[in-house]
Amino acid sequence: MPSNSKELTYDGKKKTMTDSEIIQWGQGKLQNIFATVPAEEAGRQAMQLLTFPPMRCLVRSIKDNNAFTLTNLNVASLVHDEAGSLQLPDNLNKMLAMYRSDKEVFRYLFEGQGEQMAMLDELISTNGLEEGVSKYAAAKENMRNNEYRDEVNKLAKANITFDDSLEIPSLGGTGDTADISLFSNSSVQSMLSENFKANLYCGQTEEDALENAKQRVEILY
Repeated sequence: MPSNSKELTYDGKKKTMTDSEIIQWGQGKLQNIFATVPAEEAGRQAMQLLTFPPMRCLVRSIKDNNAFTLTNLNVASLVHDEAGSLQLPDNLNKMLAMYRSDKEVFRYLFEGQGEQMAMLDELISTNGLEEGVSKYAAAKENMRNNEYRDEVNKLAKANITFDDSLEIPSLGGTGDTADISLFSNSSVQSMLSENFKANLYCGQTEEDALENAKQRVEILY
């Protein structure tokens, strides 16, 4: 392990590992990764591990274990680290590190939780931890409303298309501008869409949500 097979060779004998054994092994591996390297590198290594096909059962286990915390996260959920600073609960800190290391693969593996993590990441990055989590909790109420979600997705599709381009004023740091095609740069398109939807879920108007999303992407890019 890890490999593309559930078979493990030990002492000259092959053994097919059960899902429970894979989960136990994988949890230990992840714990060791996050205990020995910085968060950014830990997130990258963790995502590498979780992309191996036999780890699908571990991904499902992580999703199940984190579902309640992610869904019900609010300011009261924050904890203090050893230095006394506020931080996300440990499991969400690790999830966020994994998400930031490879956003597209994370969304593929974790499906709906990928969308939630995208919004949480954006709100924290924009507003700081406490305010970001507070806005996330409020936005989650809107996300639970199916009609609201449908309207947000509809507006995102209408306002952000692959035919659009985004002017980046700070390209190269020279004061020049350049048009970035969303068709040829899917990462910018995805970033703009996620920012736009996060702003809508937080109660911004369609016009403000789009303008603020563009400004945010220009800064990040």
